[in-house]
Amino acid sequence: MLALASVFSANPYAYGLDNHFITLPFILEKANPELYPGDWVLAEIQYFYTWFLDGMGALLRHSTLPLEWIVFALHVLFSFLTFWAFYHLAKVLTDCRNMAAVACLLLLFGTKTIGYVGTLESHLMERTIVLPLELLALAWMLKRRWVAAFAATGLAFCIHPLSSFYIGAMIGAAALYSLYSLRKEQLNFSPELKQVALGIAAGALFALPGLYLKFSAPEPLMPAGTPLPGWLDILALRSSYHVFPFEWPWHGWLRAAGFWIGVYLLNRSLAFTQRDRLVMATWAAVGIMAVLGTVFSQFIPLSLPIQFQFFRSYPFAFLLGMVFMARGIVLAARGQIPIFQALLAVILAAPAWAEMDLLKYLAMLMTWALMLGAAWYGVRRKNWPKSTMVSLPLLFVLMLAPLSIYLKGFSIYNQQEPEWVAVQHWAREQTPLDAAFIVPPNRRGFRVDSHRTVFVDWNDGTQNFFNQAFGPAWLERMNMAGFNGNPDDMGIGYRALEAEAFGRMAAILEANSQVYAVLFRDQPAPGPVLFENAHYQVFRVR
Repeated sequence: MLALASVFSANPYAYGLDNHFITLPFILEKANPELYPGDWVLAEIQYFYTWFLDGMGALLRHSTLPLEWIVFALHVLFSFLTFWAFYHLAKVLTDCRNMAAVACLLLLFGTKTIGYVGTLESHLMERTIVLPLELLALAWMLKRRWVAAFAATGLAFCIHPLSSFYIGAMIGAAALYSLYSLRKEQLNFSPELKQVALGIAAGALFALPGLYLKFSAPEPLMPAGTPLPGWLDILALRSSYHVFPFEWPWHGWLRAAGFWIGVYLLNRSLAFTQRDRLVMATWAAVGIMAVLGTVFSQFIPLSLPIQFQFFRSYPFAFLLGMVFMARGIVLAARGQIPIFQALLAVILAAPAWAEMDLLKYLAMLMTWALMLGAAWYGVRRKNWPKSTMVSLPLLFVLMLAPLSIYLKGFSIYNQQEPEWVAVQHWAREQTPLDAAFIVPPNRRGFRVDSHRTVFVDWNDGTQNFFNQAFGPAWLERMNMAGFNGNPDDMGIGYRALEAEAFGRMAAILEANSQVYAVLFRDQPAPGPVLFENAHYQVFRVR
């Protein structure tokens, strides 16, 4: 029920958006290497050390289903697995099914956190595939099953190396704390040390397929120390929300502080268990990574720490914080925490979810109101079953599903702008496989349904993270497409391009037999228009 509520209501499914701008063309090219000839972004696939793309490509190649159906089915499956794994993690931490269920209800509404990484995503990608496994790794850590925890982390590395690194650091910190506490209490810690050592070995063993991809691929231009000139400027231009914390808005930090104050208020009177302390060790690891991410991006910029994007570890601390928050809410329903204290804590914590559209945030507040009402009026005063704390708000979210589907225009197919998708369909149906397209740089995702090579767009710049040679080449192409350094004015510069500018861009696309340009509908076309709709028109450059 939680998975369905997420996919169809709280986090409406999306295909062809955001990370899919790059991920889906990578999968399509893995399934059919003849696609995207000469596409410079597709050449960067060699620096993506994940078996996810190969697996998806093989699945598409040997399946009779189109990619849209495969991705949707997997998204529903892994949404279910994520809630199941998070419920298991919360139950291990709290020893209470009700607390675990409330934690899942808090997880239901996905939002962006510090570092602009989501807790739950609306589309399938590497980190959504691997999240259930990482949550299980944390659960096994709490049970001090170090071999299973580290082995799961190593397996996760083969799918999404970055997030598995964060999980590995968190589990490693918990293991160190466990060994330290045994030594301090003068208990026999040799068996524990042996299990930790075996766990680290198991993690390394299970990570070998991912490491094979890393060490068998060509080396990108990525010095570990001082970055190449201009690389930091391009990162600041394109992806500062992942890297440079001093440039993030102050209200995001304030909302995060409110969340942790709320968690503290809900738990300050409790006696912490050994498992609680293991969680706090993981939080310390996230804090250390945050400090490293700040120092080595803002003060002493170094390539390797920046590439690790340490602030992206924060959502895992946030997820564990949700479990502590859920525990306090249930204890308040039982009368073990004053209602006023719990209500204040929830009010302080709620803005941490505010990084989403207004209607979704209002739906979340209504869901929380039903949960708290059922907890403090129904369970505490009227002796309702404790399950109503979750069943009533979950029923409400499911009732919102038809409205959400109507407002979002639910579809398993490409959810980009319809007129933009129509141009892509025309390109795929009316141009040869080796054709290339010049597109407005502020219109992204053309590769998804066109299956055609693209000269450049704004989203391509994310590849600068993995190859420092890519950034200057991307910026040069963006300038050729009319970019003046201001991301808000990309369309203005593109509208001013003349025939000679399109010819210069087409000359770079040597691997493509034909080159077309997509213009805005009101933009003068330097040649005969071959296709047009309400927003766009296409002419052949070469």
